[in-house]
Amino acid sequence: MNDSGLYWRIRHSVARIGPLRSSYYLLRSIREAMQDSSERGRAELNREFEAKEDPWSYAATPNQVERICSEIEMLEAVRGEKRFGNALEIGCAEGLFTEKLAPLCEHVLAVDISSVALARARKRLGEGRADFALWDMRVDPVPGTYDLIVVVHAMEYVRSPLSIRRVRTKLVKSLRPGGYLLMGTMKVADIYEDAWWGRFLLRSGRHINNFFAKHPAMKIVRTTELRLGKDYQAFDVLLQRKGRPLVEALCRGTDAEPT
Repeated sequence: MNDSGLYWRIRHSVARIGPLRSSYYLLRSIREAMQDSSERGRAELNREFEAKEDPWSYAATPNQVERICSEIEMLEAVRGEKRFGNALEIGCAEGLFTEKLAPLCEHVLAVDISSVALARARKRLGEGRADFALWDMRVDPVPGTYDLIVVVHAMEYVRSPLSIRRVRTKLVKSLRPGGYLLMGTMKVADIYEDAWWGRFLLRSGRHINNFFAKHPAMKIVRTTELRLGKDYQAFDVLLQRKGRPLVEALCRGTDAEPT
C-alpha cells in the first residue's frame, strides 16, 4: 500500500472512533468554514450541475416530490385566497420549485450562484413566469424587500457560520412586516446534529433552522420533518416577521414595525 492509501485508511478509521470521530469532524468543519468563499461555492455547485441534470433527483424521487408538495402546502395554508406579493427564491437551482411557486405569487425573483443551473431554470419556465438572476448570498445585497423569501436546500452550502449570521440579518431586514421566510434544510450526517459544537458552527439542518427561528423579529408558524432516505432527513420551518403588514397598519393608524 502506498503512503496516500495508508493516509486515507487511517483517516477513515479515526473518523469512526467515538470521541475521535467528533474531534475529526470538528476540525474538518473548522477548516471548511475557514476555506468557505464565493468562488468555492460557485465551483462546487457548477460541478454538480455540469455532471448531469437534476443532480439530486428532485423530480424523480418520490420522497423528494413529497417534500416539495409539503413545502407548497405550507405556503398555501398561510396565503389564504390571496397571492404573495413580491417573492424571492434563493438557490432556485433548475427551477423545479420555482415552477410551483410562481402561481402563488404576484412576482418571483429566483436567484442562484450557479450559472449552469440558472440557464436550465430559465429554459424550464420560459418568459414571464419569473425573473432570474445570478446572486451570491454570502456577499450580494438583497435586491429589494419581499412578502416571501424561500431558501430551500441552499444554506447548507455556506460552511462559514459568520456568513450564515450575515445572511440571516439581511434576509430578515428584507422581509416586510408580516412577511414569511420558508427555510428548508437537510440532515447531512448525525454527527453535525448531535455534537455539542454543531449549534455553534451551524452545520446541518436543524441547527440552521433553529438559528433563523431564534431571530427576535421572527416567529415560528409551522415546522415539518420528512425522511428522504436511509441517511437523509429534511427539516422545514415557516417563519413570519413580527408586525402587521404595512397596508393594514396604515389603515389602523399603527406602527408597521415588528413588535
